[in-house]
Amino acid sequence: MEHMGNTWSRVLLAATAIATALPTAAVAAPPPSGVVERVETPWVSNAAADVPRWAGVTQSEVRLKVPLSAKYPAHPAECDWITYLRFRSADGPSDPQQADAVYVGMPGIFEGASAFDIIGRNIVSEARSRGRHVEVWGVDRRSNCLEDRTGIEAAKTARDARVAMDYYFRGREIGGRRFEDFRGTVPSTFRIDLHGKDAFQRQLGLEQTLLDYYAVIADGFPDPAQRTKKVVCGGHSLGGILTGLFAAWDFDGDRRTTADAGVNQCAGFIAVDTFAVSRADRTLVPALSGVTRPFGRLAPGMESLIELPVINPEIMAILTGAAGNAYFNGDEESSLQREIPRTPRVREALRILFSRDLMHYVRSGRPDLTDLRLTSEAIFGLMLDDNSYNFSSIAQVSMGFPSGGPLAPKHFPLPNQLSLIPALRPLTGNLLGGGRLVVPTAPRTADGGGPLYGWHRLGSVPTNRYTNPAREFADLRQVARAFHEPPADFVEYYFPTKLAYESSTALLGLRPGALGRHLLHDDAAFRLPGLNLLAGEGPARVASGVRHPGRTVLLPAYKHIDPLTASPAQADGSAERSMVEATDFLLEVADG
Repeated sequence: MEHMGNTWSRVLLAATAIATALPTAAVAAPPPSGVVERVETPWVSNAAADVPRWAGVTQSEVRLKVPLSAKYPAHPAECDWITYLRFRSADGPSDPQQADAVYVGMPGIFEGASAFDIIGRNIVSEARSRGRHVEVWGVDRRSNCLEDRTGIEAAKTARDARVAMDYYFRGREIGGRRFEDFRGTVPSTFRIDLHGKDAFQRQLGLEQTLLDYYAVIADGFPDPAQRTKKVVCGGHSLGGILTGLFAAWDFDGDRRTTADAGVNQCAGFIAVDTFAVSRADRTLVPALSGVTRPFGRLAPGMESLIELPVINPEIMAILTGAAGNAYFNGDEESSLQREIPRTPRVREALRILFSRDLMHYVRSGRPDLTDLRLTSEAIFGLMLDDNSYNFSSIAQVSMGFPSGGPLAPKHFPLPNQLSLIPALRPLTGNLLGGGRLVVPTAPRTADGGGPLYGWHRLGSVPTNRYTNPAREFADLRQVARAFHEPPADFVEYYFPTKLAYESSTALLGLRPGALGRHLLHDDAAFRLPGLNLLAGEGPARVASGVRHPGRTVLLPAYKHIDPLTASPAQADGSAERSMVEATDFLLEVADG
């Protein structure tokens, strides 16, 4: 027996020596965050005045200095910073590592960080009501550095959108500063910006976006072990797709190492009405690669920014100003519709928004908006609500219904009747946002009279052929505050062409350039717990061939932005479902 023991000892020692001598797989540490400076600034919010449960939520803007590398051309100093908005319990820990969980949200296309204002307050206050402390961070993509908020901030102080209009459109100086211009000034129905003033934006693609997302997580959680316990990654719309690509991204480009992979910086995923926190089924690739590859050859020669006819920087500035007026001067008659500048892009956008049908659009020399008597709430509502905004469902919010005067069905760009055909409903409703649209019809009289159009807010919405209380989820006043109050925008004025191209091709499984070197962990998102909040009438509902990791919760009748903006208390008194589901999931992750 002693001989056998000695033999096994020698075998064990030999095996240990051989194992030590053999090369082992490298274990790479996560990359450094790149943050050289951090500045956190609280701001005073009026949120609790409207929603008392939000009194326990505190908010701050966090700015991280992460200089762009030498490969980028000259750029504004502001573009060496990343910004996110932080929402947390007022009586909770100030160190995020001591929180129960932190949700780091990436906005969708044409969205900024304050898109997470309402959902952030909802989740934090819901967790707090259960005796727990979670945080929500809304990330601003780096391209938002080009936004000049001088006019918006001055209008907020003055409680008057005319201050912003004068700054952005009429050359008024504020604090010795004069607005230069909006990037891209050539109007068209669909345009990819060839202005080229900010050439560095050509290189703001997927890689930089994911590096910035990583920097936000790593700065808040220096210990990688904490990230896999408490950090829930995710986003809305495009932000969900970007999160899935983050999970698959290998930061050192070495498949043999795993500590640096994006999936290993997260404890789970929350996707908000998105096509996937993953990738599309590969059966889609042959059909669509013929489209994406020519675009890929064209994209490097394009300038930096994508723009749509009703989603352009000028309209976004007007919408943000109108939001401030709606919040401060809600039911008062407004003169803003007559003071909105008549630039080509604004005139075209308003004609699209307020034309009743195709013939009216063709014949109309100016939008009917200028001829109407409107309250400040009505102006903001008509520009964004799902019963009036007609360009695409991606920008609709279910936040009430017009009041005070006669309405007519809006048959533009498509007739409402098309929504009655079941086979066409996914296109006409879920994608184009049609089927329940109205437009005010009674103009101002010669003596300045006529009906004053106002707004039915959440809780006072009538039942009619277009809507009912069960189809409205957001309160216009709360949405207006989220649009104008935070120090970052709800809307994203400038969206990089390169990011659009690379994220779409990567989603389809195509891997040109850096994507092939770093997207090495397909389906990584499926390794962790996941929650998918799917809007019942959102564009993601019509996607086919897409797999979602984790559990999917369908939100009936919700539009694309509704999960972000829904009021915590619904019209029937019930607790808003996406708030409850997201909080449940965060606490499940926190509890292991």
